[in-house]
Amino acid sequence: MTDPQTPSTPRGADLTNALDMPKLPARRAGLGRLRASSRWAKTRALLAGGLVLGVGGSVTLAAWTDTEWVWGGTDGAGDMATASFAIEQNVWNGTSGAAVWRDGADEANAGQLNFTVDAANLIPGKTVYAPMQLRTKAGSEAGSLQLNGAVLASGGSQTLFDALRYTVVTGVAKAACSATNFSLPTSLSARHVVEATLSTPATQPIPLAADGPSSAGNAVDVCFAITLPTTADNTTQDKTAKLFWKYDATLA
Repeated sequence: MTDPQTPSTPRGADLTNALDMPKLPARRAGLGRLRASSRWAKTRALLAGGLVLGVGGSVTLAAWTDTEWVWGGTDGAGDMATASFAIEQNVWNGTSGAAVWRDGADEANAGQLNFTVDAANLIPGKTVYAPMQLRTKAGSEAGSLQLNGAVLASGGSQTLFDALRYTVVTGVAKAACSATNFSLPTSLSARHVVEATLSTPATQPIPLAADGPSSAGNAVDVCFAITLPTTADNTTQDKTAKLFWKYDATLA
């Protein structure tokens, strides 16, 4: 039975006293609640970030990919390829003066122009002639040729070289390239060198059609004429000179 003189204890008061929890002032209690709220906000942000990273990672792993390749050919078949460009010469040195097409890429393989026999017995006022032909090789692209001035071979007479004059024309066939049949073409485009010193280059190039042997008429006739002028003095007697000419070919 309860002692009537002992005051009763409110419910829960004995638990508070047992824990001996200090009573915080109202301001400090408010700050504590703010700090707890801030920590919880940061925790939620980190959790949200983790969720986002998790979603992103799963999308990357699940992505499907594909590739496409192509290759370069020609008309649906064959590899890419380059064309060709090459020229060849005929100096009429076959049997009985027949045509022989050949390549003369350097001095050692140069074709010999067959001047008339008087070329070894020149006198002032004498002109000698030599025909030749030029064309592109089979399958070659079109191009043009530039004739350079002559070069005197080692041991030759510089005096004779300086005295001689030469003419080069195109469109004059073999039969017309001779002392009895030669005449200077009326077309200026066919006159490449006219009575110039041997070191003089041609004034214009020689055009060549593509695929030279494919059809008649693609070979270009060229006629050389060399003259010892009537003004040549005694210093040109008993002299010899071996002459080389070079054509520079260019793709059209």
